[in-house]
Amino acid sequence: MERRSEPIEEYYKPMNISAQRRKRREELAERYFEAMMEYLAFLDDFIDFVTFRGDILKNSAQKVLEDGIMKVITGYVIIDSVMSDYVKRVSKEINDSTLRNLSNPYFRSEDRAMLIAEDETNGIINHDEMQEAVRKGRKYKTWHTMRDWKVRPTHRTLEGKRIPIDEYFNVGGIYMMCPRDPDVDAPEETCGCRCWLTFS
Repeated sequence: MERRSEPIEEYYKPMNISAQRRKRREELAERYFEAMMEYLAFLDDFIDFVTFRGDILKNSAQKVLEDGIMKVITGYVIIDSVMSDYVKRVSKEINDSTLRNLSNPYFRSEDRAMLIAEDETNGIINHDEMQEAVRKGRKYKTWHTMRDWKVRPTHRTLEGKRIPIDEYFNVGGIYMMCPRDPDVDAPEETCGCRCWLTFS
């Protein structure tokens, strides 16, 4: 099976951000990956039980994932109400899709765990950097893409777009404060997004 994730350092390398910002993303992605692997180990330990007692284990597995993600991001980002709600929602989505696809080995693979870790880390840190910029009194934000063939057309049109920090970007008809805005449930515009912001 072709690998879908990239080594963490390769995933963030094309971002035109400071070494410190890149290192922060890499460290959080590593820790997020560890939380995903703990969740998958929990599932593997109880895989037969899932089949027979689905609701009990479904809720337990979701709680293991949610607690693991919350533990990982605490200390890296400020946990506001948006982030707290986001962790609950994404934990449920990951758990539901994993349990629906237990017969597909990819859904319990290290590759998927890494892909999720890289993807979710970008959204978590984008939100945190946005909040920090507001606290520091920055007035504008600028959207940046990786400028490669993977960038969605709706994101490509935003490359270099500078707007007031309190305004929303129109991303294919979806309004977002930042790339992978955790307050927006629009997987068609958020999943796999590798965009980021700069502030002035």
